[in-house]
Amino acid sequence: MEIKLKSSDYNYKLNFKEVVKNFFDFNVGSAITDMISIDSSIEMKAFTLLYNTAKTTITELVKELDQDKVNLNSDISINREIENELKSFLELEITITPDFFEDIINHNPDYLKKSYLLFKKYLRLLKIEIPESFEYSYYKTFRSKLSEEYHNNRSKYDELQMHFNNPVREQNIKMDALFKYYSDIKTNFILPLRQDGESNETLKDLYIDPYFKVYSNNLSFTTYYQDFFEFRNESVTAHEFINEYFLQGKAHPDLKKCYNMLFLLGQPGQGKTSLCYKVVYDILINSYGLPNQILCFVKIRDLVASDFINTPFDEINKYLKTNYDFNNSKVLLILDGLDEAYMGGGISDNDLRNLYDRLNKTCRSNVHLKIILTSRLSYLNANEACIDGSLVIKLESFSDRQIGQYVKKFKLFYPQNNFIKKVSTILKDNQYSHIKELLKQAVVIYFIAIADIDVESGDSKSIIYDKLFSVLSKRGWDRNGQLDYIKSKVKSDHILYEKYLREYIRNIAFEVYQSPKLYITLTKLAGLDSTNNFVKKCFNDDLINSPEKLKDISKYLLISFYFQESTNNTSSDTAIEFFHNSLWEYLTAEYLWEENKKILLKKDEDGDFLQVTNEQYFEHLRKMIGNKTLSYAVYENLVDIISHEDDDIKILIAEQSDGLFLSLLNDDFILEYRKKDDQISAVQKSISIFELFWTFYYKSNLSRGNVIEVSERLEEFLFSFTFMFSAEYVFENLIFANDPTYIRYSDSNEYLDCHLLCDFTSCDLSNNVFEDCIIRANFSSCFIQRNKFIQTEFEGSEFYKNNVITDNFFANCTFSGVKFESPESFKWFLEKNNFNYNILDSYVLVPKEEKRYDGTNQINYYLVIK
Repeated sequence: MEIKLKSSDYNYKLNFKEVVKNFFDFNVGSAITDMISIDSSIEMKAFTLLYNTAKTTITELVKELDQDKVNLNSDISINREIENELKSFLELEITITPDFFEDIINHNPDYLKKSYLLFKKYLRLLKIEIPESFEYSYYKTFRSKLSEEYHNNRSKYDELQMHFNNPVREQNIKMDALFKYYSDIKTNFILPLRQDGESNETLKDLYIDPYFKVYSNNLSFTTYYQDFFEFRNESVTAHEFINEYFLQGKAHPDLKKCYNMLFLLGQPGQGKTSLCYKVVYDILINSYGLPNQILCFVKIRDLVASDFINTPFDEINKYLKTNYDFNNSKVLLILDGLDEAYMGGGISDNDLRNLYDRLNKTCRSNVHLKIILTSRLSYLNANEACIDGSLVIKLESFSDRQIGQYVKKFKLFYPQNNFIKKVSTILKDNQYSHIKELLKQAVVIYFIAIADIDVESGDSKSIIYDKLFSVLSKRGWDRNGQLDYIKSKVKSDHILYEKYLREYIRNIAFEVYQSPKLYITLTKLAGLDSTNNFVKKCFNDDLINSPEKLKDISKYLLISFYFQESTNNTSSDTAIEFFHNSLWEYLTAEYLWEENKKILLKKDEDGDFLQVTNEQYFEHLRKMIGNKTLSYAVYENLVDIISHEDDDIKILIAEQSDGLFLSLLNDDFILEYRKKDDQISAVQKSISIFELFWTFYYKSNLSRGNVIEVSERLEEFLFSFTFMFSAEYVFENLIFANDPTYIRYSDSNEYLDCHLLCDFTSCDLSNNVFEDCIIRANFSSCFIQRNKFIQTEFEGSEFYKNNVITDNFFANCTFSGVKFESPESFKWFLEKNNFNYNILDSYVLVPKEEKRYDGTNQINYYLVIK
């Protein structure tokens, strides 16, 4: 059953000037039936119902928003623009079915949006400001007035009732939930970035659209490096690209085809989530809050991991409390933070492959389904077969120009900010080049700028974070009365308070790191040993004995710059999370290093180091790994922290670790495995403990200059069992002997996994010994200095003139298929290194013409046996 309503058939009977006057009459106004000689057709009944509903909705909401301006403009003339908008609205051709009344949001959203646009233009005429997201209030009121008009005038609409069997059904709960959901995901882009009540800046205010590169498998042209990221048009931003060539499905000349599934990759802080917030916001703004497709934005960490892997769409419906048909409906599904779900635990690489395959298959079967999935780079191997058919893009870091744009926007809110004034110097002066690297991520600029710290040219990341923490702890020193409870000893010594607070927040960061949801509830926080220790050191006993007051103080102390209240908490208990993942990742790394120093450098009453047994140290490492593998972001921060530690401390750590490392290596770094407690496998536990211990030991050992002999067992852990170090390309003070495997440093297709996992294109080898080894290496942009290569075979390696390969000693080495960029680079190689024989007696450099990736020819030079 349906009604074909062609409203223009009824308009000719109307005096349009009278209709306009009547429609915007803030008094009761004349009923439309009094204005025309109405016939008894069912179509006219429907027209009357919709006309009266729209009129009542608009006039009542206008008065609700600003009655004073309504009174002031009671005699205002309706302009031509609004007349035309009203005429266009009243002449809409509508097919009315029971669904129009039962679910107008999905059945005919354009009708509601058209009436809302009329409402907005009328408000503009009256100079009444419309609140953010007010469209949902309008739609709810429209639905309510439709119900009232119908039920209060049953006799008038009796034919409609008979035709559709009581069509106007209450959909309050369902529609209210949808409106609230859309309003919530829209406000992610426009809420103040911090919850301290003092800041007004939003993501919308500071947002800079990032640039990007496309995975080569998606490109229609041939690239020099297969399985690489590049793009020809670097003036197109990620948001522009996603909108036109993914969401709208326009054909792009550089893409093989149009795609329905997009992997959005990037490093921490590069703006993956912000870009998604921007996409959602623009869709809802441009559609007046009612998109023509179902819009779902879900943080993956809020889902049950195992259920999401096995039945992803069922789990999404369960979480959203919906029943969407993803196999047939028109849907845009944004799944944010695959890396967070992985870090939360319970997801394996095989699980990810199964997930990608399920999502991809559904996208292929339903051409109306679009999926955007965000992740850090290291959690996606784009060469997997399950990725085929998906579009993969990688966000780029900020350019100098984009940093300048961000700073300009930030300055509007903080014009006197000292750090912002210094950014131009940082961008131009080479002394600040390492700091400029930090500023290539918007979130880091924001951290530093909001704290307004003084950045010096010699500051490392760890020093900057130290300054940042110090400023923020001082800023919150005497607010909300916490000093009423603080001990006099700490009250008079801010440095001591800062020390205790820093240690406490490190502990919280570790707890968040181990949490599946990456937040911590205040109840759990209050029960931590670290909380009790912090309170005992800093606060009076009356606070300790008041759990509720303790919660209040804890919440105040933590919800500052570092923390915010979590909106993803499913329990009734308040939960907090870090402002950004990069904060807890850094502080977790700091926690790991400080705890390691505690156990290895603890002394007895005579000042001697306490002996740490294998069992004690294994339990220490086991606790720090917990139920998660060591994340690469935490590892990178840990390396940075250790590199800036005092050399004397590192030497002591290395000395205390010597025996423990060899002993645990013999036991494969696993003395005990508790299946009930350990949620990761025994193999994962073993490898993760090795990765953590090796980082402590190896990075500390560099300060004392001792060489570490790489045994066959250690080599397996370094190159076969883990990617963390084989992909790092930095080895120093090691002896590699009788190596039966290949040591690989390459960004070419041949070593795809290594390149994709960490995206490095250079290597650093210093003060190592390689004996009886086979090395395959694409040495581009690398440092190879002061190494000894003894009876080592270089097989298929490539040397370039921009290399720094100096002061190495080559003894009885062989070269098979080794390529040099030019005769000059070969000459450099001979002059800058030492050999125990004359290479030119055995080898000759031979030119060979080869095709480049673009089809043109070039001359390469190969070292071949005479």
